[in-house]
Amino acid sequence: MRLRKKILGIMVAVLMVFGMLPSITVVGASSGTTIDMSDLSPPASGDGWTFDNNVYTITGTHVVTITGDNGGSQRRVAVGVGVTATVILDGVSITGLAVNQEGFLLNNGATLTMNIASGTTNTFHGNNLRAAIQAPAGTTLIIDSGAGSTLVAQGVWLV
Repeated sequence: MRLRKKILGIMVAVLMVFGMLPSITVVGASSGTTIDMSDLSPPASGDGWTFDNNVYTITGTHVVTITGDNGGSQRRVAVGVGVTATVILDGVSITGLAVNQEGFLLNNGATLTMNIASGTTNTFHGNNLRAAIQAPAGTTLIIDSGAGSTLVAQGVWLV
């Protein structure tokens, strides 16, 4: 009986020590309403977006914050067909795209309000007859820049 009490006492002491250690939560860079373009293994979806074949598609259900540098990869952003959405650009860079890829595409009937976070620089490049930000006929793009923010769009057509 005494041995059981000693063992139980040791177990309680060990649990108390572990309970005092700081907890660490590891979360992927892209999660919830945030898209991190530098995320090398993004999940298939978050709140207000999906990811498939190197394209983050904004679904319009939440305000989505986009941040990070795609590192010259093929990762880019599109707004779904007929979707009305709001995004916050917070230091995002989308460059190094392949032939016939745009950094940011509004699909048919899409309406996008693009808010630029204060004090940030956001860079989009298009490639080979594609605009950096492509808003074709039938779409609406509203850009609202914060104080001290910059939007750099380099491509054949600047929209």
